[in-house]
Amino acid sequence: MTKDGETVGTVVKATKTELHVEPNSGLSKSIRRRLGWAEQDQDTFSIQKSNVQDIDDDGIRLKE
Repeated sequence: MTKDGETVGTVVKATKTELHVEPNSGLSKSIRRRLGWAEQDQDTFSIQKSNVQDIDDDGIRLKE
């Protein structure tokens, strides 16, 4: 989730340093750009764990 609570996708794989995320189909172009996910034909995208603010039962929240 973004800091504002918008769900960006589903984690499909996690490593020690990054999360592999399948983006939501309705994710806005502006959020895709902020995440560096400009390519719309990719199935999954990576997020470095250093960009994660916290993890709880409700989801994974990204830093700003």
